[in-house]
Amino acid sequence: MRALRSTFPEAGPRRRSAGEAALEVERLSVRLGGRELVTDVSFAARARECVALVGESGSGKTLTCRALLGSLHRIGASMTGVVRILGRDMSAASQREWQAIRGTTIGFVPQASMAGLDPVMRVGKQLSETIRLHDRQAGHRARALELLEQVEIADPASVYGSFPHQLSGGMRQRVMIALALAGRPSVLVADEPTTALDVTVERAILDLLARLCVEQDMALVLVSHDLAVVRSIADQINVMYAGTQMERGATRDVLTAARHPYTQALLAADPAAAPPGTRLSGIAGGVADASIWDATCRFVGRCPHATESCRTTGQELVQVGAGAAVRCMRWEETA
Repeated sequence: MRALRSTFPEAGPRRRSAGEAALEVERLSVRLGGRELVTDVSFAARARECVALVGESGSGKTLTCRALLGSLHRIGASMTGVVRILGRDMSAASQREWQAIRGTTIGFVPQASMAGLDPVMRVGKQLSETIRLHDRQAGHRARALELLEQVEIADPASVYGSFPHQLSGGMRQRVMIALALAGRPSVLVADEPTTALDVTVERAILDLLARLCVEQDMALVLVSHDLAVVRSIADQINVMYAGTQMERGATRDVLTAARHPYTQALLAADPAAAPPGTRLSGIAGGVADASIWDATCRFVGRCPHATESCRTTGQELVQVGAGAAVRCMRWEETA
């Protein structure tokens, strides 16, 4: 890109034509400490489309994000499969090649805003330094104020001169989004961006991300443990459990006609999906330890529909419609 041109020689961010995927993930698996902690994850995201990764803690969402951002090496992890960004296969890319696109072609909004901001540096300086990394010709202050306006900060000049601790949690998260937009990315990965925010602020941040996704022609990958967070913003949902993808499909289809027993159980336990006064169901048992994960169904110990075949037979992700897939041999009986 602007700083490093090894595999992305174009002057400025590349964009995909209408209908083409900005991000493609094919059979992604991640190993860490001798164990495979993410297994066989596949999805795609197009410009102006939000794709959600949903699952409880330990389901592999964050490791998947690291693979998308080329940062697995920082924790000693490795990957197999394909990660393709704007048509470029980054599966075997060097760190120099990842550095050339990280922040420009693909941006990141982390979960904890205070962890992502320097507590002793004013917001304006942090924005200006980030802008300088991606565009040496830009007027840094003017561009920083423009970014703060884009994320709907009412008084950009005041926030520009503030330290992070002087801002509310919601305001800090808007600053993090502004930082992620500084390089004009084609793909934006947001890892639990509304964690610890109250409901009103959460809604505002989600609306902001949805608007920016369309206005800036980005593909948005939204990571969450909460179905209620993604139901109004995501175009597609990928349900993850115990390091693998249980179901993939259009949001409406997944939320109204779930095929996998785990997705069905999640919906039955979701207050936002139940009529007022409905008694919510829990999911019996707990997630099996990663040391015993194998190719058979990882939900089998908690599934009310499990048979002996489920315990002994490998479970592949089966295509069940346009863009839809499920990892269950009995999905037609249980749907």
